[in-house]
Amino acid sequence: MTAREKADHIWTYYKVPILVTIFLVFFVGWWINHLFINPPLKTGFSVIAYGGAVDGSAASVLQEEYKEKLPQFLGDREQFSIQTFNDYHDEVLDYEQKMASALAIMARVTTGEVDVIVGDRETMEKLISSEYFMPLEQLFDEDEWEEIQKLAARRAETSQKDGEKKNVGVISAEILSLEDPDSELAGEHPYLLCIGGCKSEEKLFYDLSTPYLGVVSNSPHLDKVKEYIWYLMES
Repeated sequence: MTAREKADHIWTYYKVPILVTIFLVFFVGWWINHLFINPPLKTGFSVIAYGGAVDGSAASVLQEEYKEKLPQFLGDREQFSIQTFNDYHDEVLDYEQKMASALAIMARVTTGEVDVIVGDRETMEKLISSEYFMPLEQLFDEDEWEEIQKLAARRAETSQKDGEKKNVGVISAEILSLEDPDSELAGEHPYLLCIGGCKSEEKLFYDLSTPYLGVVSNSPHLDKVKEYIWYLMES
């Protein structure tokens, strides 16, 4: 029997075992590489920009900027995640697109993948009623919160745009679904901070509306969120 005939014989009778072995070797190699040699990067800090005229192309630029200016936020094999979602107010946007954005954000918030959301005032006030945000005074001690309010008020004043609703440093609200008067969240609480004039965050928006920031209630990195807010307020 020639070598060619032997090869044909082996292939004819052992084709399935050979293919299964090749597949298993490939799969085990991929699995070892994925879990031990080159595991995927994890998210060390996550920001969502949401609202009218969000510039998705600016996200990658800002990620690199944060990587350089906030290296302490990232551990081994971690990265910044900045995602953008549009929700135009004055222009007609396909209903399915708007719903897709809203559902994508809700899914990320529900699974604890988001730390902060930034957006125009109209969009952010809608998210308050959806109970996405934690009261900001819970994040700071009394002296820190007093200073943050002063810095936010200053940003609101200096970033006021023509024709825009008067900016305020802190936006407070009462969540109507909280009917229990004994709940710690009952009554009015501060949920949004004005970050107008923060050049890094303003890169994410095409239009000139003043951006606000809210802290997602189940953020997995509240210590980093606090440091991030100080960074924005003092930049």
